[in-house]
Amino acid sequence: MRVWVLSCIVVCLLFTSALARKTVALNAQSNLQSAIDASPANTRFVLKKGRYLRVQITPKPGNMFVGEEGTVFDGDGVVPHPFLGKVNGITVSGIEITGHNNRAQTGAIGGGDNQTIEDCEVHHNAGGGIDIGSNCRILNNYVHHNGQIGLIHGGHNSLVEGNEISYNNYQDAYDPGWEAGGTKFWETQGLTVRNNHSHHNHGPGLWSDYRNQDITYEGNLVEYNQQMGIFHEISYDAIIRCNISRFNAENYTKERDWLYGGQIFISTSQNVEIYNNVVIVSAEGGNGITVVNQRRGSDWYSRNVNVYDNDITYLGDVGISGAASDYDRDAFFANGNNSFDHNTYHCLDTLKNHWEWNGMPVDWEDMRGAGQERNGIVDFNLDGAAYYPDCAGLMEFETFMALDPSTLTFILDKGTGTSEVQEITVTNGGSGDLQKAESWAVYHDSDGWLALSDPAVAGNTQTVQVAVNNAAQMPGGTYEATVIVACPNAAPQEIEVPVSLTISAPPVFTSAVITPGAVAVQPGESIRFLAEALDQYGRPLDTQPSFTWEVSGGGAIDGAGSFTSNDQEGSFTVTARSEGIEAVASIDIFSAASLAPGYLKHLMCLEDESGSPYLPLGDGFIDSDFLGDEGANVPEPGLEETVNGVSCTWAERTDGDGIWGDDHGRDGFVAYWAITVVSPTSQTAYLRYRHDEDLKIWQNGKVVLQVSGWDQHQEKQSSAIALQEGDNAFLIKLVEVGGENTFGMRLADADGNDIDNLSYYFGTRINPIKRPSGARLSKRVAPRITGGRGVLTVAMPHAGAHHIEVTLPNGRRVMQARGAGSHEYRYSRETLSAGVYLIRAYAGGRTISRRCLLY
Repeated sequence: MRVWVLSCIVVCLLFTSALARKTVALNAQSNLQSAIDASPANTRFVLKKGRYLRVQITPKPGNMFVGEEGTVFDGDGVVPHPFLGKVNGITVSGIEITGHNNRAQTGAIGGGDNQTIEDCEVHHNAGGGIDIGSNCRILNNYVHHNGQIGLIHGGHNSLVEGNEISYNNYQDAYDPGWEAGGTKFWETQGLTVRNNHSHHNHGPGLWSDYRNQDITYEGNLVEYNQQMGIFHEISYDAIIRCNISRFNAENYTKERDWLYGGQIFISTSQNVEIYNNVVIVSAEGGNGITVVNQRRGSDWYSRNVNVYDNDITYLGDVGISGAASDYDRDAFFANGNNSFDHNTYHCLDTLKNHWEWNGMPVDWEDMRGAGQERNGIVDFNLDGAAYYPDCAGLMEFETFMALDPSTLTFILDKGTGTSEVQEITVTNGGSGDLQKAESWAVYHDSDGWLALSDPAVAGNTQTVQVAVNNAAQMPGGTYEATVIVACPNAAPQEIEVPVSLTISAPPVFTSAVITPGAVAVQPGESIRFLAEALDQYGRPLDTQPSFTWEVSGGGAIDGAGSFTSNDQEGSFTVTARSEGIEAVASIDIFSAASLAPGYLKHLMCLEDESGSPYLPLGDGFIDSDFLGDEGANVPEPGLEETVNGVSCTWAERTDGDGIWGDDHGRDGFVAYWAITVVSPTSQTAYLRYRHDEDLKIWQNGKVVLQVSGWDQHQEKQSSAIALQEGDNAFLIKLVEVGGENTFGMRLADADGNDIDNLSYYFGTRINPIKRPSGARLSKRVAPRITGGRGVLTVAMPHAGAHHIEVTLPNGRRVMQARGAGSHEYRYSRETLSAGVYLIRAYAGGRTISRRCLLY
């Protein structure tokens, strides 16, 4: 009984402290430590935009540090960590962490228990990026270009979800065989690694090494890492499911590297379940799913490793799946209880030794003769390979909490003390039964003005009632808070709902908005525009007025807002008017231009402020990502980028002979070009190209050519590429160190003849330059994009007018949405099928892109 009373007291104290959290605003000139010392534990510090140089502070337990967009903690190569000591319970959100000289095997931030680190950009620190303790939540961070490694440690019962982890150990300063690359977790228990995108790390993508127990890897996209994709070493129980692991360890070969270099690799570990993963092995090198057993001490042995229901593709003659042991081999194969079964393989030839068992490489029949893959399937159809995991059946084993609505807004007249009750509906997007939900409020302004009523009972549909309380004496203005709804058996366990309260005059008609706000159409195409009247708070009026419509050209619009274009191409405006208030939308009418024969003479070029395409290379190389999510983002004319500190802009340019970047007096530069080629059908093509020195070309976000050296003044030809019916977005990158410089490219058939049925245009079919302006997005913190079991969520926190596009990797758009202000978009499996999607968010002339896996 005493234990129960003590637990109740602790919970009540935590609840009370959350309600009474103090908020303090600071800027880069503030004395941060003095403010911390003068404030109680659990204080929320809002850090204004600015560069906080050489910060070294000791937080108190429960402190929150929330950065506005543009908040940077810069260690200046001197300070090892901005937060000193392993203080438990702190939250770090929305801060860029860079330039710290932390030693290897330590993170620039983190290290304590019960910490939350979310929406941060952690990059160019000397050692690791983020150090994870126990009961920590590492959410939606961008961790890249750290000197040694992205994420380390792991503690007990921590969650690593929604992070992009890339280009760590980028200078190859650390041996990945020791510790380097994307992650290395050790001595963890109950760690969940979910829905992360780990790519281009100089080492393994996701690595757990030494005494990890009950670790789960699920829903991760792991690709183009220099070593193993998912690597579980000298550890215990693990579940590895519903991941895509592909094109990792391309420099690994069977002759040199044994069974290392697996897309999923188990080394001397036990009780591991590997299922429902998609594995693709490059034609250049690497292995599939591999298990090895080595002499690592008496505690370690590979046993009870079950590999089943995976889809494995070998794009070339290389690649192995199976098991091997370099000691105690006979006992290992006789008594290890390791198995491969019910897997599907796609390869060029079943007579190739794509498997290994009992000490030797074997073909398909010998693998089955060894007692493995009795129910497995093999075929020669590489086009039949899976490109996303089939994990829908796993939904029945887990609950998934979803909230509606995702934001709450209250507007009261002055002197009003209470409001109408609004409800947050809690539903189960999975199966099983939700336990009873609880809620509490965290205030960002004046405290205590929300009244919350939790659900009375558990169930898969519950209601949290929310109302404004005791607001009669509050001054006019806008107040903000966050309601947190928690359900202990759900995934996620907690979801935040932003709440705003405005105390002012009654609503009046002050502005209007047109949907869509910007669109592109072909000649002769029709589209319906809708107008909506808004009050002074940006909310739609309950009673909508009538609007009149007009268009500046390009076609005709009727009184209901239905527009039909004519053959006049160009950019035009659509205007809706009512009661002296108007709203304007933009419409582009164009058809793609025919692609002329020969080398591409019309391209988009990334130029500096002087108009030069020769951008500073710095310490970069062909695999340096100067643009952020390089290759996945389709640039737009007028889009701004930064390359090694230099502001640049995409512009349409023409070169008479199609030989670009040929100013032979230039050395040490990087150059970018882009074009979207439209193909009337799916067809095979070849890139015929000239280059000097390093050339890299992406098609719809996938690398289709990477070469170094020079062309010896002769045209070269790529391997075959598949032109998708419709849009094919090409991004081209040339890196020049010294000597001559040249680039040219044309699209040809197998005989080298120009393909004559292609057309082209620039950017995407919706021009973001003409979209309504709003809050400028940061590549760090917005949007928050989370995929996984059954639901793709795109949250736009505190953004102005914005536009969301969800596309397939080949560029085909499958969803779009427009809005303004804080908003959250949810797409379920009923709307989108399982797969890898590219999500683009536009606001204020900026584009943010991220890949995400929905399964």
